[in-house]
Amino acid sequence: LDMNTLMRRASVESNVDPYIVHNISEKVIKNIEWSREAKEIDIVINKMVREYCFLISNHVTQGYSILVAKAIKYITLNFTEDISLKDVAKALCVNPSHLARKFKFETGSTVSHWINKSRIRESKLLLKNRLLSIEEIAYRVGYNNKNYFTKIFKQFENKTPKEYKLSDN
Repeated sequence: LDMNTLMRRASVESNVDPYIVHNISEKVIKNIEWSREAKEIDIVINKMVREYCFLISNHVTQGYSILVAKAIKYITLNFTEDISLKDVAKALCVNPSHLARKFKFETGSTVSHWINKSRIRESKLLLKNRLLSIEEIAYRVGYNNKNYFTKIFKQFENKTPKEYKLSDN
């Protein structure tokens, strides 16, 4: 149920229609309540994760060309790795300059900005876990340098990760 709540919150924060999110959440709760064995609950959880991920992925890429939608999905799945525009273009078998132009035109953002935005969004969720150090969080979201992570985080959030972690968000 906690995971359902977290997935529900992430969906709403991604600007998915709350009505759709509510329907998925209610269905998940009912399926968990009807489950009698741990195996059944595992199936419900796996299905829930797939549904929420599909919902967010489709919402986030709605209105973009196939190329840009694929780039966004690739970034979403790989932002914790050391990726760049060249890596995204290579994975999609396109010229990096072409991808950069098309991505900027459609999203208003560069690929590297989108990668950083994805990392910062994830880091904000992880910062709510008071047991993880800022260095651990930086590493988990794809930054190999805590100071660089702090610099980028401050650019996006106007506060340091430590200040964010200590605030009530």
